[in-house]
Amino acid sequence: MTNRILTPVGELTIHQPAEGPAFAQGTSKEGETASIFFSIQLDEQNRTEHLPYGFIREKLRHLDRYCRDARQFLIAEFGCPPGEDEAAVVSHPEVTFWDDLYWSVRFAEGTLDICRPHGVLVHWKGEQIIGYDDLSVVEKV
Repeated sequence: MTNRILTPVGELTIHQPAEGPAFAQGTSKEGETASIFFSIQLDEQNRTEHLPYGFIREKLRHLDRYCRDARQFLIAEFGCPPGEDEAAVVSHPEVTFWDDLYWSVRFAEGTLDICRPHGVLVHWKGEQIIGYDDLSVVEKV
């Protein structure tokens, strides 16, 4: 089931899979980065009126800064491939908001080995990076 709603962060499409939670998905025009795909996990009732729109807008507006922080975090963890531009280490961000505190950025591409073939997922709690998931070992994203 899908339907569209207008929210403070733009038009969102609600996707309800056969199993698991529903997500509201849209494309952000906030900040310096153009057209960033994002998802918001919904509660069991698929309510959208209680979503942390201010939190979401703030993160999207400053996504370039968060991406730089994530890039530095991953370089500290894995190093920068020899001869590579640091900006190419991770790219093509997609954002998921889990609630009003936890959120993640999936970098769909990058030069690090863990970026192939599905990218790497970096997790935040508010302003703090709290870890990452190596998506190179999963079969499907």
